[in-house]
Amino acid sequence: MRTILVVDDEPMALKLVQSILEKRGFEVLASTSPRQAVKVFEEHGDRIELLISDVVMPEMDGTKLASHLIGLNPDLPVLFMSGFLTESEIADASAIAQYAFIRKPFRPSTLVQAVRKMLTGEDESA
Repeated sequence: MRTILVVDDEPMALKLVQSILEKRGFEVLASTSPRQAVKVFEEHGDRIELLISDVVMPEMDGTKLASHLIGLNPDLPVLFMSGFLTESEIADASAIAQYAFIRKPFRPSTLVQAVRKMLTGEDESA
């Protein structure tokens, strides 16, 4: 089973992403706080194959979280998600542009397809 760390400060959004992925057979470690996510990663980092993180969060944004976790595992793929960034903000933010990104709200199939592509490099339909 593939393990994914999902971080979103909005509990409803986090629960939705977790539910979508678990129904598709993924193990999800969920966190509503970037600081908590760091602790989860330090504990389970050897199993975590993908980070999915909201970009805009209090205390630490998703790009800083990703940078920290990549410092612990340079091969960690990252998928950012946000409903607050415009396309031009995404293009201008080099920290985000170098990773995969999906805009909220998204269809479950869009999320699953992005996750599969990140994990396998293949572009499968859900």
